[in-house]
Amino acid sequence: MEDIIKDMITYANDHHDYEMADFAYRIMDEMQGTFNCPSNWRDIGENMKNDFAGNDWIEENCKMWDF
Repeated sequence: MEDIIKDMITYANDHHDYEMADFAYRIMDEMQGTFNCPSNWRDIGENMKNDFAGNDWIEENCKMWDF
């Protein structure tokens, strides 16, 4: 799952696809707050925040401040 989210974020960044960035954010946000979600999936938002630190476009459009 983490690889899929990373691919979505990378695609959004490469193509300046705001809608894809929002989809990635919404998935990460939903998994973060879902009790029945596997624990390593709940941490994907935080992992992506660390992986893409310093990329202003991603930080802004994927709302990384929420993680």
